[in-house]
Amino acid sequence: ITEIMVVKSDQIYVERDGTVELSGRRFISDKVTESIIERIVAQVGRRIDKSQ
Repeated sequence: ITEIMVVKSDQIYVERDGTVELSGRRFISDKVTESIIERIVAQVGRRIDKSQ
C-alpha cells in the first residue's frame, strides 16, 4: 500500500501497486476518523488537508 485516502468514515481507499480501490474498511464515525488521522499525522510531522 502506497497511499491511504479517507474521504469519510465509510469511504476509505487504498492505493496498491498503482491501483486505487475501496478498502472495505470503515470507522465508526466521522469524529473518530478525524481523531485517529490527526494522531497519525502528528507523529510524522504532517498535517491534514481538509480541502482535498
